[in-house]
Amino acid sequence: MQAGHLDATTEISKQQVEEQLERILASRDFRASDKLSAFLRFVVEETLAGRSDRIKGYTVATEVFGRPADFDPAADPVVRIQAGRLRRRLDTYYHTAGADDPVVVEVPKGHYAAAFSSRESATIAHSPIRTRPTIAVLPFACIGDSNDAESLADGISEELTVGFTRFMSLAVIARQSTLVYRKTTASIESVSVDLGARFIVTGSVRQLGDTIRVATQLTDATDSVQLWAETMQVDLSTTGMRDIEDRVTTNVLARIGDEVGAIPRQLVQESRVKEPESLTVYEATLAFYRYNYHADPNSYERTVVALEAAVKDEPGYALAWAQLAEMYTDSAQLGYAGPEDPLTKARAYANLALGLDGTCQQAYATLAYVHFALNEHEAAVASAEKAIELNPNSSYQVATAAFWMGLAGSLERACEIINTAEQLNPHGPGWLRLVPLLHYLDTGDADAALDEARHFRSPNLAWGPLLRASIAAMSGDHSVAATSYRELEALFPEVIEDAGSYIASYVHFDRHFDALQNGLDIASKMAGRDHPRFRT
Repeated sequence: MQAGHLDATTEISKQQVEEQLERILASRDFRASDKLSAFLRFVVEETLAGRSDRIKGYTVATEVFGRPADFDPAADPVVRIQAGRLRRRLDTYYHTAGADDPVVVEVPKGHYAAAFSSRESATIAHSPIRTRPTIAVLPFACIGDSNDAESLADGISEELTVGFTRFMSLAVIARQSTLVYRKTTASIESVSVDLGARFIVTGSVRQLGDTIRVATQLTDATDSVQLWAETMQVDLSTTGMRDIEDRVTTNVLARIGDEVGAIPRQLVQESRVKEPESLTVYEATLAFYRYNYHADPNSYERTVVALEAAVKDEPGYALAWAQLAEMYTDSAQLGYAGPEDPLTKARAYANLALGLDGTCQQAYATLAYVHFALNEHEAAVASAEKAIELNPNSSYQVATAAFWMGLAGSLERACEIINTAEQLNPHGPGWLRLVPLLHYLDTGDADAALDEARHFRSPNLAWGPLLRASIAAMSGDHSVAATSYRELEALFPEVIEDAGSYIASYVHFDRHFDALQNGLDIASKMAGRDHPRFRT
């Protein structure tokens, strides 16, 4: 496909291109930007009119963006910046709302004329949704003349770049490529275009006496929206520079790069409208994280379809195999419709993922889950420890690995790890709190256990009302116990019929199982039901 021409081999008509242009301009992303819409309409209409030779930077600047006749492209990079934004916006469109459109409209790099091809013959370029999102950490600015602050700024930038590479879901621009922006005044948009990175991390370090202030920002260059920002202020009289560097990088990595960090949360919203069969490989991995917050049979089926298509499309992608293994384990544990002998398949797929990539943190966390489901508690703890070791800054993976570690018997250590991980990133799934709840049962802290039950955030699972009913009954809170039991009865009648089996799927130790089962027996009576049928 060449710029300025219809693709003769696919017989695309002018009418088809015009219809495609209107589809694109009617989409949400383009309706939100009059400038990009005008830019696209201009280059498409000029190309169709046979005037692609006049689509130059000067022409675009004066006729689309209203620049004066003395416009100087060397002094004003507006066209280059907007062209980069337009290319990224088109990429996003064709992997979301326009995934099934018959005609592909592109503005190839190197010129501003449009190019057209059929969906079948088009090869869509590197996209922040089709492939892993790309992130660049620019050198942190040092405000002031402190040598220590300058060293700290350099150290934070370097450690963040290295730290982001440990997240399998991110592609990271090398530090050597970003050093040229140490003293730059270039805009985020132009830096994004030059580096080919959608997400840009910037920051500054300022020393004021014995106080160090570190500010960090994450910007989505697609629309220049700041997705996340935080300022950390530290007293130098009590904390050394190295400790400050560690604290800042640990916090930023967890808040941005983590599987439930700012970047995946943004991309999940962009891809959620697509049908599972049409998701790209990376979008399928995002569907997995979304499922973990909204687990139910329908979400399970959609996610499995997406991941099965992903491993078929890209059989060397370890992360997708590991996630599919976890989904199959869920089918065994939660009773969802899955493959025959799901735990055997899950174990095989988790090991396959490790064979493809021995540093796949998700694979070790999934293997811990498989071992737990098979009552192989020592092996579950060992796999969880390995997952945690691989990337301590991935709060989601660390917390989920610790979850299986705790349910397999190492409750106290797991509880500490989960609490620390959730302090770094509070967006973890609510079911993680089952481990602290069981720990509080062990320590006899009924009030803390009830507080955990009240904050159990997994509305599609029976565990929320079940735990609230049982723990409240143990604590003598008649109102909460009765209300929660009736909620359980109304929303999950199948669990009421065999609550013992449901509890036993995740609570393997008799002391916890007996406590929860007995509490539920009491709650049933408090609710005016005499249904002591919770024995396995």
